[in-house]
Amino acid sequence: MRVLLNVGPANAPTNLVEMQREGASDWYSIQIPIEGVSADGLQMQILAVDSYGANNMHPDQDPFRFPEDSGNSVFQSQFSLDADNDSISCLWESRNGYSDGNGNDVVSLTDSDSDGIPDVSDHTPNGEQNPVIDTLELFPSDATMNIGEHLVVGVRATFGGQPRFVRPLMSVSGNSLSGDTVASLALTVLSAQNPGSAAIQAQVNAISAEATVIVRDTIGPDPIQNLSAMALSHTRVQLRWTAPGNDGHFGKASGYQIRYSTSPITNTSACTSGTAVVHSIVPRTGGIAEILELDGLAPATTYYFCVLAYDPASNFNDWTQGAVSATTAPVPDLTPPADINDGVIANANPNDVTLSWTASGDDGAMGTATSYDIRKSLSPIDSDADCEAAVSVVHNATPVPAGSALSTVVSGLSDETTYFFCIRAYDESNNHSSWNSLLWATTPRGNRPPIASIQSVSAALPGVTLELNASDSTDPDGQLCSANTSSYEYRWELISRPPGSVRTTGDISDRDKLVAHFTPDVAGSYKLQFTFTDDAGSCRGSDRSDTEIITFSALESIPGTGEFNFQDISLATGLLNIINPEIILNSQTGEVLVVLNNSATGKPALVTCDSNGNDCIVADISAGRGSSVCETPRPVIDYANQKLIVTCHNRESGSDTFGAVRCNMDGSDCTYTHLANFLEASPVPLIDAQNNKLLIVTSSYEHNRRPRLIICSLDLNSCNNTDLSAGQGDDSARELDAIIDELNGKLLVVGKNFANSLRPSLFRCNLDGTGCVHSDISGGDSTTALGSLPSIGIDYDSNKLIVATAPTGTFARETLHIGTCDLDGANCTFRDLEMSQGTGSATALQLLVDTVNGHFLVVVHNAYAQDRPGIYRCDFEQTNCTYRTIDAAGRNGSGFQPSAVLDESRGKLLFITRTSMHATLFAEY
Repeated sequence: MRVLLNVGPANAPTNLVEMQREGASDWYSIQIPIEGVSADGLQMQILAVDSYGANNMHPDQDPFRFPEDSGNSVFQSQFSLDADNDSISCLWESRNGYSDGNGNDVVSLTDSDSDGIPDVSDHTPNGEQNPVIDTLELFPSDATMNIGEHLVVGVRATFGGQPRFVRPLMSVSGNSLSGDTVASLALTVLSAQNPGSAAIQAQVNAISAEATVIVRDTIGPDPIQNLSAMALSHTRVQLRWTAPGNDGHFGKASGYQIRYSTSPITNTSACTSGTAVVHSIVPRTGGIAEILELDGLAPATTYYFCVLAYDPASNFNDWTQGAVSATTAPVPDLTPPADINDGVIANANPNDVTLSWTASGDDGAMGTATSYDIRKSLSPIDSDADCEAAVSVVHNATPVPAGSALSTVVSGLSDETTYFFCIRAYDESNNHSSWNSLLWATTPRGNRPPIASIQSVSAALPGVTLELNASDSTDPDGQLCSANTSSYEYRWELISRPPGSVRTTGDISDRDKLVAHFTPDVAGSYKLQFTFTDDAGSCRGSDRSDTEIITFSALESIPGTGEFNFQDISLATGLLNIINPEIILNSQTGEVLVVLNNSATGKPALVTCDSNGNDCIVADISAGRGSSVCETPRPVIDYANQKLIVTCHNRESGSDTFGAVRCNMDGSDCTYTHLANFLEASPVPLIDAQNNKLLIVTSSYEHNRRPRLIICSLDLNSCNNTDLSAGQGDDSARELDAIIDELNGKLLVVGKNFANSLRPSLFRCNLDGTGCVHSDISGGDSTTALGSLPSIGIDYDSNKLIVATAPTGTFARETLHIGTCDLDGANCTFRDLEMSQGTGSATALQLLVDTVNGHFLVVVHNAYAQDRPGIYRCDFEQTNCTYRTIDAAGRNGSGFQPSAVLDESRGKLLFITRTSMHATLFAEY
């Protein structure tokens, strides 16, 4: 047996020193190495190893520390390694014949590193960390520990067979499944912390030694907390849970014990008493779902389940989740209801049939079925597969005991159509009978409804009787059904009226005839309904009806036909020097907006009046710019953002540029945006509501009077432009007007084309300015300068473009000409609409389309009538045209620069003109 002393300074690494047996006794002894004692004392353990490698240590864990563990206060208080204060260890002095009480007997000795050991005996005379060695070992070289235990690791070093005391660099490595360290090392004391294997390494100079420690696995898997059980059938249950780990939730367990019982399993004891389930599940890594399906269970039985996991060291978790159960289903019903083979069609009508049959049972012909599935098809149904592919129908057949009579009506059918049917009975387990019969019927022809049709009604005036004409109504199958036309019924009804109206259905004369008459009493919207009920005649079914609703507006007046108030806006607002007034209507508020150039300041102004042209207020909309910022303002309203946008011919710097002002609707908070470095003549601003864009069509000086499109975002922050001339070249649109064809998503531009003998040209483009196509729309009319002063509109009823021009020039008479074309520029015709007004009767003009009344109006400056304003009014076919001069209190010269707008909701025409340097607003009443 070997006996070793594990010894070292207090709070420092220890060394193993071989002890010598004292004769044949059981005692072993050794001189403690001088290096193994410090001023704080020493620590030591005795290690005994037999011939089989078995070992024991004393003390068994922590070392004996002297003088701390001596229990002797004298030893503890008087312990000293240098009692004579000569800086030489008294332990060395006593072993080498010197006195530890004489401080002068070692004065001849040298201790270079002041460690208390003279150089003659010092293996590290120069203060080296360690002496020279040739062997190094750790003890124990392998050990097994439990979590929480401590072990002192000893180091033994020699040189030439002689022991050496060393101070090794010690380290420990090794992680558990959780990633935490298996053990920790404080000096030479090893503490076991987690299951696993740890390697201890000692390093002295270039020599190293290793030892292995195994920390026993005493940590079991985590308890399973989310076991669930679900019955899949009458014999089968599915279990689901989350896999625990090997140690807690780390790693993977080695296996599962899965048990069940018909009694609640609420703890581990009850779990281990349950019936074990034979399975082949290999546990997955902790956190992954596990699924097991158990078969062979008894029907209609409640089972309780538990799952215990164990690791390779046979550590089990506990069952703590409580009772987890599932109840298997009863033995299933596999017997379907009896097949239905006696179905008949009891009655067939144009739109429904009655099916009759003998009720089936629950199990064959026994009991009562749960429900019936009835299906239809236009193809024969003579098999269960055909029935499954057919269309289910809604019915009201209520199950009755087997053998009873059943019937139901299948509706929603078409007349004169052959239908095939199938009927299947279902029980509560969803078993159903089969279908292998053939059941069909052809519905007879039924009376078809008539078609009510009302001729359109143009806008009316209060007190004026309207004709309500439904004579276009028809009964398509009247002759086939031999209908008695004298039995037809007609009925007109008033279903809504405007506020203030006292009209009722009783006020409709001939309200039981195809043609009736009605007189509105106040302005506003009226809605009437016409109902036509036919006679079924010889056809099956009852009399049928159809209704048609018509809505029309009774206007205060028809635009352009009433009398006019006129007001000198210049006197009302103090704007005494104006040019280029332009009028628009805020259709949301009914306010009249007039944008003009105040020649006294050279700045643009906004005049806002009520719908009758009264109570006008003025706002400066120059955006803080200087004089001549906006000489020819052209306004448009951006309703989406509630903004007024005005294009401007800008001459602030003396040169011609182009821009736009953007303001609130009341003229406040205006900003100016520069758009072009050249003059853009005849600008027409439009809002493309579909793409949220501002479109400005101009005759561009930069491009030699070709038509140009400037496209901007509605905030004017992003703009680009494109040429619209479609190959027509220079001077192809010196004067122009433009409109958006909302129906076809096109931009239509009509211009006076100098490149085409001053004829009117249509440039039809996409809304982004691409794909432009040119058309000569003169219709072969050779009138000189026919394309002058174009103003355009669209008649959507006939999908026609209406063009008003006034030929000007040396040989032109400046009379109104009207052209109509298809919206693509085809099939054009022009006519002179002089109406006896003579030369100069249309030196300026604007066309307006009155869609409500099926007319167009043209407001003109009539030089032939002493420069007064005039109004031409025609139906769209130009078969009924009138002209009248508007007299502003007999003032000549009151019709310059007319700008007009229709208030369709009130049936009013408003226009503004320039009289000398004043602006006059004409409002129809």
